[in-house]
Amino acid sequence: MIPFGDFDGFPYHHKKAINDRFDSWRISDDHYPIDPDPDALQVLLKIITDGHIRASWAFRNGRPTIYGPRAAVCFTEMPLYALVEYAERRNRDSVGRHAVGVLKKELFEAGGRPAIYGLAGNHKERHPQGTAFGRWPRFLDPSCGLGAAEQFRYVRMSVDRDPPIDWSHEREWRWADHEDRCSCPGMPIWLAEEPIAFSRAFVVVPDEAEVEYVIGRLQELHDAGANDADFPFRRTTLEATSVVALDQLRDVGPGHVRLEDIPARHIRKLDRPDASPELVEKVRAVLVEARSAADRAAGEHLRSAPRTRDGHVADVAGWAHLVVYDSQSPVVSALLELEEAWGNPGTGYYVEGIGGLGWRDEQALSVAEASVRAAEAVFREHFPDLSLRVETRWD
Repeated sequence: MIPFGDFDGFPYHHKKAINDRFDSWRISDDHYPIDPDPDALQVLLKIITDGHIRASWAFRNGRPTIYGPRAAVCFTEMPLYALVEYAERRNRDSVGRHAVGVLKKELFEAGGRPAIYGLAGNHKERHPQGTAFGRWPRFLDPSCGLGAAEQFRYVRMSVDRDPPIDWSHEREWRWADHEDRCSCPGMPIWLAEEPIAFSRAFVVVPDEAEVEYVIGRLQELHDAGANDADFPFRRTTLEATSVVALDQLRDVGPGHVRLEDIPARHIRKLDRPDASPELVEKVRAVLVEARSAADRAAGEHLRSAPRTRDGHVADVAGWAHLVVYDSQSPVVSALLELEEAWGNPGTGYYVEGIGGLGWRDEQALSVAEASVRAAEAVFREHFPDLSLRVETRWD
């Protein structure tokens, strides 16, 4: 068992030796934290940036509803039209309007299985000695006839109670890493170098505005090739990810049962806009002009900046970068073609050779910022519709 206090966060497996393989993801979570009470979009973006759906214990009233030694990922195979109606009818706090979907065949190949609703006999539990987290984990007694490796699929059912316990209408499927193969604490959807691969994925959001936002994040991840923690992505799956707005599916009928049945007009995928040869040459010229302006601005700042006794600029050391965060702009396509920008998921595209740590032999943040703001002005003059910002931070 995991001694209480030895794990910084709730475990994904009840054995510490197995759970320790997720240490690098705890570090990643520190780098990309999520609010204690996040909204659904924030959770979705965290899933996409992590490249996998986190397994969980699905706590309800202080007790896990997942049985066995491992956390699980839950899906539904409700027909699409029924899912839309269900989401509209239920309280939005209990049924969200954001989702990630995969092909049923590929989920089965990955080890996902339909939930087991109820038992032929009586429900009976056993609790391991020395449990550190109160009423976790939960195991079915061997007399129930369901081994520990399959207990993640079990959903308690009692239709003779008042009110009844019956979730069978959700047509749930569950997945758990029952062979402990994955290096991430959940189901890898977009991650490379994992034993599970999906050819396609689906992302459902409430409206068209969020479609654009999610497409932007997917494009950044695709262009970067990895997230901030250097976990590499499977670019082919990112390219085959469909994003759809739920509010466009209210008119779907019984003929649209599955996500893959959605008409093409409702689906968005990554579609990098082309940069014409003329635009590529213009961007090349603007980069030359911007770097020249950055050098002049840095030199002017150095001449007037206050100095310390040892002759350095009186300021903290730091970084400044020119960042473009419009992933669907042809200007970004041109920058990438010229290899003059690199993607940073969730942040945008950093323009090469502008900013950085100080300027020449001077590491003062104010010098770096002055140079980058001059370069920003040049870009805004030539590309007024481009989304830009200057990013600074202390070293």
